[in-house]
Amino acid sequence: MNPDEILGTLETGLEERDHERVTELCRTLAADIRLGTAEIPERTGQKLLTLLKANLCFNDLVTLGAALSRAYPANHRIRRLYAQGMIDSGHLDQALELLEGVVVNPEVSPDEVLEAWGLTGRVHKQSYVDAPAPTEKKARWLQASLDAYSRGWSESVQSPYHGINIVALLARAERDGVALETDLEIRQLAAGLLHGVEDRVDDGSAGLWDHVIAMEAALALGESEAAVRWAESYVRMGLERNKGEFEFASTLRQLREVWAVDPDSAFGSAVLPMLEAVVLERGLRSPDGSGSVQLESHSIPRMRSSGTSRRLERVFGDDSFVTTRWLKMLGDRLDAIGCVTTRTGKGIGTGFVVPGSTLSERLGEGWYFVTNCHVVTDDEEWIANAPGNEKPSRPDEVEISFEVLFSEGPPAFEVAEVIWSSRPHELDVSILRLDGPVYEGRIKPYPAKLDLADPGTRPRLYIAGHPGGGKLQISIHDNHLIEFDDRKILYRTPTNPGSSGSPVFDEDWNLVGLHHAGSAETSRLDGSGEVVEANEGIRLAAIREGLERFLG
Repeated sequence: MNPDEILGTLETGLEERDHERVTELCRTLAADIRLGTAEIPERTGQKLLTLLKANLCFNDLVTLGAALSRAYPANHRIRRLYAQGMIDSGHLDQALELLEGVVVNPEVSPDEVLEAWGLTGRVHKQSYVDAPAPTEKKARWLQASLDAYSRGWSESVQSPYHGINIVALLARAERDGVALETDLEIRQLAAGLLHGVEDRVDDGSAGLWDHVIAMEAALALGESEAAVRWAESYVRMGLERNKGEFEFASTLRQLREVWAVDPDSAFGSAVLPMLEAVVLERGLRSPDGSGSVQLESHSIPRMRSSGTSRRLERVFGDDSFVTTRWLKMLGDRLDAIGCVTTRTGKGIGTGFVVPGSTLSERLGEGWYFVTNCHVVTDDEEWIANAPGNEKPSRPDEVEISFEVLFSEGPPAFEVAEVIWSSRPHELDVSILRLDGPVYEGRIKPYPAKLDLADPGTRPRLYIAGHPGGGKLQISIHDNHLIEFDDRKILYRTPTNPGSSGSPVFDEDWNLVGLHHAGSAETSRLDGSGEVVEANEGIRLAAIREGLERFLG
């Protein structure tokens, strides 16, 4: 392929969210570059890496960036894009080594040096927030981050990006009781940045990130009401410009991880749930979701609050009714999801409660907990013969808690009875009755749908569960239906270990299945023998049919 064809192939794969095609292209190009069988012009290489970065394909960016940076060691933009990919894919040490070579190279342009100082500050900042309890080394990371941003600040015409990161680091150091060496004063710097944004707003040159800078500067100055107003204007402008969840999620992450904003403070109670709601709305409803959103149990009530609804009305405008209704629907679905743990607290799976009529009219209106057989079963023969690392737990060995429903110290429920269990190679479902009335008046029944949309239209599916027994997560990346038959569903929605037993919803939040398993080599359902990277669920229709046969 010539350079234009390569760019066109990548653009098409990204537009169609065909990640296998994108990954294969990047691997092939990287191998050809290393073998010398293909020559990619520098500008084409830059465009390829920029496209991958813009579409959040960081692993592919690293694959191709490694080859291009070796082919063009003097192209510092390629090396910087490669470093950004390494940072966002978690390779902090390798990124730092690359950036250190950039900032000391006299041949690098001032603009690229400025970018490199910012990325260096970001690496050290991430190392600080990721580290556990305070240590002397952890404090050194904060100082190193401050030094990097300060170099960028002093070597530029006082770049607002570097400046506001300095403000955030000084605020974090003050909060954590860390003494930093600097001549910069937080209030003076914050006030100057805020006035700069106000001037740009007045002359019409302010961009989207100026509103974030003003929000953080006002926060540093203790002007909570002004910080909330800047946050609202930032969200409103981002929505008007059709920004996706990635931009909003990065701001939310900065407030949580660096500023450590108290969710119960005047600013935190106003802004955090608004951003959480927007991240979910953008990610779950846009065609290019970018990851799994982790929710804290107290986030849902905050997003449902009247204060958050009023703010969403202001920032979403005419779409506010649809958005707030959609978010309420999401909260209703999450209420019914439970985490399955052993008696020692080890997370082993997920499940959800539904009225008996969702499964069979003969079960009546009692409520039942649904999970996988490979998570919980009373089938002693299956337990005895299952491989050691795949043995399910017995009913009396597990506890079930509902993090969202009981956000303040969720009680643990036990299994009172196993109504029916179908082995993993069959329907992999266990229907349980719990020992307490967790449901009445607290949970709204899931609307159920037995049919599925045409896979050719790439309909989306959503999964919510407790991977590894951790916090509730919703998968929002590349989550489309691949195919289905009478029993199974294949979908690209990513999941982690511990998601077994999660409910599978269609894009209208109807219950359509039970998550079962996932693999990089899942057999297609058409009998072709082809394998795909996919997750596998059991159709609700198949579970209903199997239960009817069992009940006779």
